[in-house]
Amino acid sequence: MKINHMALAICLGMVPITNAASTPVEQTLKFRAAVPADEFKIEPGTPWPAAGVVTEFKYDKVRNQFTRYTNSLTITSLGHDVTAKIESFGALSDGTNKIWLSVSVAGKPLSPTPKLIHSKGPNAETYELDIVPTPTGTPKAGTYTGDIVLIFDGV
Repeated sequence: MKINHMALAICLGMVPITNAASTPVEQTLKFRAAVPADEFKIEPGTPWPAAGVVTEFKYDKVRNQFTRYTNSLTITSLGHDVTAKIESFGALSDGTNKIWLSVSVAGKPLSPTPKLIHSKGPNAETYELDIVPTPTGTPKAGTYTGDIVLIFDGV
């Protein structure tokens, strides 16, 4: 039997190459664990916005100011003082421009450094949470979005 080299070359040319290098798959996962120092309770006066719900800040062009997000927080802690902080300084962004968010509890501005907001004791106390966009100058037209992470801890 005589092998037709031309037919063999054509057939081999049609075989897919399966040893091509594959692209690695990479996945980043974020984790966080919190171990509270003692039981304390924080109850918002109005329920927190549901997951995925975006709270709208309305802008008043005449006054160059935004509406505020406010909520009362009732805190009870028998064993420890309660601190509050923000994970990082929050801002609304349109991808290019930023409008910083001012966050305070009981009139105390929050930062990434914990701040005492409630002293331990048998009585529940109510404090005002206030979040407001604070533009420097007149903000450029656009849609701005952002997140703020509040962290409360018993110390």
